[in-house]
Amino acid sequence: MKRALIVGLLLSLLCTVSACVHEQRAGPYLVDSHDIVVRADNQQHRIDEGIRSGQLTRHEANMLQDNLNYIRSEFSRISVNNRLTQHEHERLNRLLDQNSEMIYREKHNEIRRLYQD
Repeated sequence: MKRALIVGLLLSLLCTVSACVHEQRAGPYLVDSHDIVVRADNQQHRIDEGIRSGQLTRHEANMLQDNLNYIRSEFSRISVNNRLTQHEHERLNRLLDQNSEMIYREKHNEIRRLYQD
């Protein structure tokens, strides 16, 4: 009798913990991540265009591409059905903001322009 009671309590506890974990991951806190995908695609286009136009050197483009690949891998790792928690969404947006600023700085690098002219 005691054994059945203990097993029942353990199963109940396990179900409760499992439900809490599932609720945290699949609850109302998840946000759509379509904008992350669109921003990453936009940055890919900016990098490709910078290479074609000569605004980016191969080294600069590789660095920016590595950053973007990291962001995409993080997105793939943490997203569930293309949905993220608010915290994850904000983190990826910060990474995309930083990479966007780097793309702008590298494409408008005045020192490199001095040596190209």
